[in-house]
Amino acid sequence: MRSQFTTAKYPFKYWPGGAIGWCYPSSGPREIGEVVQTYSNDLEISVNNRKAGRMVRIDAGLNVIPGSPFRVTKRDYHEFSTLGDGVHVFERNFGACHSALSGPQFARFSSFTNGTFPASSASSFTTLESLGRKAISMVAPTGSAFSTSQFLGELREGFPNAKGLALSGQARARHAKAAGASYLGIEFAWKPLISEVEKFTNAVENGNAILDRYWEQSNRLLKRSYQFPDEFTTSVIDSGTGYYPVPNRADTWMFANSARLVTTSTMKKRRWFEGVFKYSLPDMDSYRGKYAGMRKRFGVELTPELLYELAPWSWAADWIGDSGTLASNMSLFEKDSLVMPWAFMMEETINSTTYDLFGVRYGSQTKQGASGRTHNFSQTFTTTVKQRIPASPYGFGLSWDGFTQRQLALLAAAGIQRA
Repeated sequence: MRSQFTTAKYPFKYWPGGAIGWCYPSSGPREIGEVVQTYSNDLEISVNNRKAGRMVRIDAGLNVIPGSPFRVTKRDYHEFSTLGDGVHVFERNFGACHSALSGPQFARFSSFTNGTFPASSASSFTTLESLGRKAISMVAPTGSAFSTSQFLGELREGFPNAKGLALSGQARARHAKAAGASYLGIEFAWKPLISEVEKFTNAVENGNAILDRYWEQSNRLLKRSYQFPDEFTTSVIDSGTGYYPVPNRADTWMFANSARLVTTSTMKKRRWFEGVFKYSLPDMDSYRGKYAGMRKRFGVELTPELLYELAPWSWAADWIGDSGTLASNMSLFEKDSLVMPWAFMMEETINSTTYDLFGVRYGSQTKQGASGRTHNFSQTFTTTVKQRIPASPYGFGLSWDGFTQRQLALLAAAGIQRA
């Protein structure tokens, strides 16, 4: 772990005065000390995070992968005082031997360290892995652009029509042509046949529209991101009166009254996923060629003559067979062909605690209290944790050592190498 420290120091002096004999400013103070405020920013986990990043070969080029796991803790401190920053001298302007206190003033803590800051609510790496898997399921291109079940649904819609057309389509087309333009011929011969063909072609169109979207993105690098809903909590504790700025001493002359302390704690958590996907498809040229020809043929107004000329009617049955084979191949490829050249799950968690001290009035015998002015003080301690975990090419929580030979072969074909 590497740490960078911030330190502030303030001198502190105290003269009791009176009969005790430590008189301000004629004699030295009875107490001489120092207020020390120190805290750090910590790089707790950092693996292979060189400035230039990791290089992984993808396709014909080199892509810079922006690092590996890390967790960093940053602490911030802010203060406010209507009295003003720095060291103040509070002198009891009474009697021959004056009492005095010289030092800074704070709402709740004078000296402090990392332990004064609120504990972080950051998630564990195990939790981030689980969220990363959920994000992948939401944005993976095979999930949004193509679904085997959706494609098969279109096949089921078209199958009854395709089967009937393959068995009797040509004979029905011949009958429709022979019926001519008579009312009965139109209503009972070729209108039902055209309707059946149109239902079939609609199923073809719907199924292949899905397929076209999927085909267009194959073998491309597809960047995806997912933002989880932000989490935010807050709590306020009003401790009432009885509190004083620090440092101080139990001398009634220094304060005219105690102050009210209010403690406000907040937590904000932001989580998001970023990654690049790539997938390949099995050979689809044969199927796509048949489909393109079918779409071209049906792209005009259907007539009995045109239907008759579509012989041989085996194209309908061929479509069912080719589509079923394609869908089966898709199911095999869906599992292993989708890989992630890089992907990360990230989180930023901010915990903050603010101490507000309201209504402080200093004693009337002091310079600060002579005006009767009321003072307020505030201190805010914030702990911010940023962390990131990477995914393997096949998801979060998986390692290269557990990949099958088929998976390794697909990664090699995609140009993805182990870092």
